[in-house]
Amino acid sequence: MAKKNLLANYRQGKNHLVKKTDIPATLQVVEEEKDTLALGDIVVRPELRDFIPPLKEEEFGRLRANLLSEGVLEPLVLWRDGAESVLVDGHNRYRVLAEHPELKFKVHYKEFADQEEAKEWMILLQLGRRNLTAEQASYLRGLRYEAEKVKEGFKGNQHTDGGGEPQNEVQRNTAAYLAEVMKVSKATIERDAQYARSLNLVGRLNPEAKREILAGKARVTKGQLQKLSKYDLSDISLENAGAIPGLVKRLKEEEKARKERTRADMLREAKAELVAMVRALPDNAGKDDVKAVKVKLDDYVKVCKRS
Repeated sequence: MAKKNLLANYRQGKNHLVKKTDIPATLQVVEEEKDTLALGDIVVRPELRDFIPPLKEEEFGRLRANLLSEGVLEPLVLWRDGAESVLVDGHNRYRVLAEHPELKFKVHYKEFADQEEAKEWMILLQLGRRNLTAEQASYLRGLRYEAEKVKEGFKGNQHTDGGGEPQNEVQRNTAAYLAEVMKVSKATIERDAQYARSLNLVGRLNPEAKREILAGKARVTKGQLQKLSKYDLSDISLENAGAIPGLVKRLKEEEKARKERTRADMLREAKAELVAMVRALPDNAGKDDVKAVKVKLDDYVKVCKRS
């Protein structure tokens, strides 16, 4: 229940520096605070940096001005993964610190079982912040749904006696649970999940394009992203986010052309079979021969109607 309370606190707009007692046990450990860690010793993993919505340029400019004026008051949050000190919160502050090495900063360490657990914590933290756009909040809710669905599905797979819930039931329960906690509809959660999957697909084609969309730099609708996710993109290159509407239009036209070619081929094949059957009829054709031709003719008419 602790996790549910945490999500509810975020939705109510409470301070995102959540109390330790509100955080699930596996995410609670704060090992130490340090003043002396060098910025160069901090590892920034692209998959974690790109996991969270970026600030818009004007927002980043305000953050920079604030840090230069007031100092870096919030510590960077790190995860000690083996010998590496991995950044899990404070990527924008890190950018400012890299530009202004004169600034002092502190770090907090948190312990996670693995990178997926670190991502889960990052999602919860970001959902509690007030500067999210509607698209960013939708993306994070979608990520949360995907993470929960994977966990619940895994639990279901532990049943060896066939008593686990069907996968579609797990998905419905996950969506309903998150909808209740986040005070949105179940349908919204499901649309958010589709949005997150589509954005992550864009990110695989071009990580910068995904950042552009989440930062509000590109006018790409959820509908366009959803349509893009329906196509085979294995051989597709994406120059930038602004190219997505044109890419969707081109893929739609190519799909239509393929279908038209397929229909034309089907018509030619059906016609050829019918003509061949008629030509093969003997002069003394009986009822069965004529019936077979009629069946083939009916098949040809059906193909014509579908076309």
